[in-house]
Amino acid sequence: MIRHMFISPIKEGATEEQVNDFINAMCLLPDKISEIIQMSVGKNLGLLGEMIAVASVADFENEKDWKAYMEHPEHLLLAKIAADIFDIPSSAIAQIQD
Repeated sequence: MIRHMFISPIKEGATEEQVNDFINAMCLLPDKISEIIQMSVGKNLGLLGEMIAVASVADFENEKDWKAYMEHPEHLLLAKIAADIFDIPSSAIAQIQD
């Protein structure tokens, strides 16, 4: 299994509505992209560290399914929207094999 993780700081000036709309749209991706086994998305609770950020974790059966997700039009649309809301250069993106 491939686990894809994304953590990004929220840009100063991004509204709560923008962030919540983005999170809600991400939560709908498993209904639109069949390769996603499971996805979790949310704001950092700040229990350890104070970064104001959003994180997502998505699981895929294999690298082929992960690549299909990365190239899917719904994901690419959200990636464009994310650039307005998140500090993408400061983001952390990783994949691990579980």
